[in-house]
Amino acid sequence: RFMNSPKVSIIMASYNRARTLGRAIDSVLRQDIPDWELIIVDDASPDNSREVIEGYVRKDARIRATFHQRNLHVNAARNTGFDLMRGEWFTLLDNDDEMTPKALSTMLHLAESLKPTPDAITCNCLDTTTGHFSGRGLERDQWLDFDTLACRCSGEHWGITKRSLLGGERFNTRMRGAAEGILWWRISRNAKRYYLHQALRIFHTEGADRQTKLGLTVNLDDAIGYYIEMATEAEHLKLLKHYRPTEYSLVQRNIALAMATAGRCTEAWKAYREAKSHLPVPQRLAVIFALLGGRLAAQAVVKAGAKVRRQAGSKRKA
Repeated sequence: RFMNSPKVSIIMASYNRARTLGRAIDSVLRQDIPDWELIIVDDASPDNSREVIEGYVRKDARIRATFHQRNLHVNAARNTGFDLMRGEWFTLLDNDDEMTPKALSTMLHLAESLKPTPDAITCNCLDTTTGHFSGRGLERDQWLDFDTLACRCSGEHWGITKRSLLGGERFNTRMRGAAEGILWWRISRNAKRYYLHQALRIFHTEGADRQTKLGLTVNLDDAIGYYIEMATEAEHLKLLKHYRPTEYSLVQRNIALAMATAGRCTEAWKAYREAKSHLPVPQRLAVIFALLGGRLAAQAVVKAGAKVRRQAGSKRKA
């Protein structure tokens, strides 16, 4: 029965993580309930990930794997997992993190005991670097409406979601980077979500090859493409403007710079007008310089900003 209709589908997108895959997969195998499936989507890893994955597939029939022929990036890999999943509930697990042994049973038991029945359970994560919860803004078990989620929650949370809530929604594969929040906000508008104030996922932040650290060296072309595509996410930008106006201004600032770098001046000025109300004067002047100076000036401002962020990140790590 578990093979055809598991209770929970676990989606694990993976790229070049042969060294940590075993730790993540073993944490799934240690779950104290058997009713799950693990779908591993390897995104054309150049290391020996395939050998590691196929070893686990032979070991347990609940583990399925598919292998991209070329690297499509993490959002596409997760979408592949969404298309293959069969569970009533689903979750995402990074290929270098772990779930605690009772993670799934704890959340499923909670979902079954609550009235009305939730279609999403959110919990917290334990940051291995700080030893503290990685999700911020909530301090107790509670129903979590969208206003509270948008205004108070930040950092790294985790949980399970009904497959029916996701429906046909998918990650925007044209946005390389942290585009997950757009999808989660979209489906959370209509969610009956409950927050459990426990850390049920171990969020590994140690090590130079962690995704959280690699974000400091993001490819500039990817970043520019990300914000050009962000300009098309009208619904998300509207929500961001309402709930997080300062963050909205920063996003619009980046959209303005990305558009200027691409030579799309009209759209760049439009984004700047949206951004300027919450920007400090030095940032306003930098954006105006970029917009007036043309593509080369915009590229110089973008590169300078990236250098400052890398230096700030390095200081935080030290």
